[in-house]
Amino acid sequence: MQKTHLLLFWLILGTCSSLLAQQPAQYSFYGFNSYLWNPAAAGINGAVEATGGLRRQWVDLEGSPSSQYALFQVPVPVLRAAFGLKIENDVIGVQTQTNLLLSYNYQLEMGAGILSLGASAGISQVGLDGSRVRTPEGNYLENQINHRDNLLGNALTNGTAPLIELGAWYQSEKLSVGIAARNVLAQAVGLDRLELSTVRNYFINAQYQLPLSSKVTLQPTLFIRSDLVQTQTDLGLIARYNDKFFAGPSLRGYNSNSIDALALMGGIQLNEKLSVGYAYDLTLSSLRTVSNGSHEIVLNYRIKEIGKGGKAPKIIYNPRSL
Repeated sequence: MQKTHLLLFWLILGTCSSLLAQQPAQYSFYGFNSYLWNPAAAGINGAVEATGGLRRQWVDLEGSPSSQYALFQVPVPVLRAAFGLKIENDVIGVQTQTNLLLSYNYQLEMGAGILSLGASAGISQVGLDGSRVRTPEGNYLENQINHRDNLLGNALTNGTAPLIELGAWYQSEKLSVGIAARNVLAQAVGLDRLELSTVRNYFINAQYQLPLSSKVTLQPTLFIRSDLVQTQTDLGLIARYNDKFFAGPSLRGYNSNSIDALALMGGIQLNEKLSVGYAYDLTLSSLRTVSNGSHEIVLNYRIKEIGKGGKAPKIIYNPRSL
């Protein structure tokens, strides 16, 4: 397979006036940055914190996905609420997508834990670099680009659309579980003469803390994402030592058609505020013959603990999050 084959889907769709827009990026650290997937998880641990992540997928394969995100969370105990800011950028082939969202959630006591209901609102900007597209019938001499397709331009074009997310999150001392919907409006993005359709996506995230001793804890994790046409799962088991070190695997896929990768994750709490984690994905799909796996790194800075002030319900500090 040649490296440029990742762009062939643009060639196949080059004569269509309506394309399918890029969908949510893939991350292996789904259990350590729950706010990325669910607005109701913002500030749930009772701390002002900032998180940043980088992922390079299918290394050495030209046009492969490259993703970055930044999260900022601020709980407000006196309001029984939290606010968040999320910025995410994803590049795959000739297409880019940048999302900017503000989040709010309301938290209330439920049994031995906290139930949070949240929403995010913002914009999504999608870009398509027509100068990098190559069509089967195109003419590409030096300094000349002619796709021979009336719908494809020769330059970078951008379009924007509103983006809405909804979510619910429950967290107790040992259990965390949430469900969320992204791109609730499923609104198309206009790009010059093209229209990119988007679809609604759903996420389910669950984790459980299983103490083995005073220093060792096992954390089974489950992550399900679906657009109600295709569904993908991640199932992991993380071991934590002394609330400072963690390591473990996560398998993406549940049958022969969906098996994608085995993620090997590890991390360390460098001090009271700063944590770092790294994941390497061993590719198990057919792409393993043309890529050298995927790399991901995440940093978390816990700025200030404020969750136990005011009149809010007791916030349960859970070291599951970096």
